[in-house]
Amino acid sequence: MKKTIYSILSLIALLSTSCNYLDVDPVGQVIPEKASEFRALMTAGYKNFPDRHKSTVTIRTDELDLCSEYSWSYESWFDLATWNDLSGNPKLMEFSYDGFYKTIFYANHIIAEESKIQDDDTESITQIVAEAYAMRAFAHFEMVNMYAQPYSNETLDSKAIPLSVVIDTEQTFPRATLREVYAQIWSDINSAEERMEIAIQPEDYRYRFSKESMLAFKARVSLYQQDWQKAYDFATELIALRPQLQDLNAEGSLPPYNYKSVEVVQSLTNFIHMDVRDDFPVSEKLLGLYNQDNDMRFAMYFKKGYGAYKINKGSTAAEKSTFRMGEVYLNAAEAALQLNRIDEAKQLLATLTSARLKPEFFASEQTRIAAYGKAEMVKEIADERQRELALEGFRWYDLRRTTRARIEKSTFTNTYVLEENDARYTLRFPKSAIANNPNLID
Repeated sequence: MKKTIYSILSLIALLSTSCNYLDVDPVGQVIPEKASEFRALMTAGYKNFPDRHKSTVTIRTDELDLCSEYSWSYESWFDLATWNDLSGNPKLMEFSYDGFYKTIFYANHIIAEESKIQDDDTESITQIVAEAYAMRAFAHFEMVNMYAQPYSNETLDSKAIPLSVVIDTEQTFPRATLREVYAQIWSDINSAEERMEIAIQPEDYRYRFSKESMLAFKARVSLYQQDWQKAYDFATELIALRPQLQDLNAEGSLPPYNYKSVEVVQSLTNFIHMDVRDDFPVSEKLLGLYNQDNDMRFAMYFKKGYGAYKINKGSTAAEKSTFRMGEVYLNAAEAALQLNRIDEAKQLLATLTSARLKPEFFASEQTRIAAYGKAEMVKEIADERQRELALEGFRWYDLRRTTRARIEKSTFTNTYVLEENDARYTLRFPKSAIANNPNLID
């Protein structure tokens, strides 16, 4: 951890000369002072935010089958996909860790310097600091859903991840409890909202946080904490502000996860690494959830390969989404159902699927679920989350917070099993992280 701190401090002191706003002082060091310089620092934080972690958890789910031993990805990814987290394979892809803290350190420096930033009439200081708080909250949230036990009343005092809220080269980084991590996440969310000025970022800056993305973020955090009322309130507040969904029945419709789509609220993260997209076939279990002829998502999300369907999502640089309205509708529907607002949950789901299914099939689906009670709707919403959010990194988190189901994957010669409630639903810290911070093994 300290190695990372030193590298970030050096980066802050010696920012790249490609940043044309900087003037190098006589001793060759550059210390951000002006708002425009801190905006560049915040932009660097966005640029360095990890996105490979979405793929490393997706391959562990039931959404994908295993890659071939002859594929390019075999040595780097196969052990992750079969939950062999103790593999001694030196070529194995590590789970993202340091990258989150690097981004947090950018945010920490901006937050610490808030009162000292010089206004140069180019950027709002308040907005920059708001985004720094939001980034710190989001990075901690992503990590706690990888490296800590799933949130529940029984796990609140379990050890989770180290919290980083100050830059201090002498600081030790013990693991905070799950309760402490979520308290910090909410503290940072509140600090971000107090300062956030921009309601929705323009297209070219949609990777940045905004008032609307904070509502989506709050709804997601609340859902994962099973705080159904707050999840419902935040999600429906955002739906009232921007109810638009990408209508896939419209000719030439963009994918709903394209950053130019009407429903993308924030587009910070990619969700599929090209190795995973090219080498891991889509599972029959996932494919079987779709009506392939009448669900407009099927041909958009998948493509036929040699003997199997492959991932089509994330095939262009424009296809990146962190928060989008499809998820927000699903969050609202799930929360409404848990609050026993069954008819409202059905209506929220219907609004989403009307933009995804051919009209005649949509009508038949409405007839199918009309008589459903709460138990049937729990499964229906879970299935719809898989259909809508397939391969975007949600499935692993959804499994963790709900059933932690048994998953079985096979090759021609071997079968691999993740048992129900398996301890491997919580990721092990990377070896490199433990080497830098022995506190992680406490």
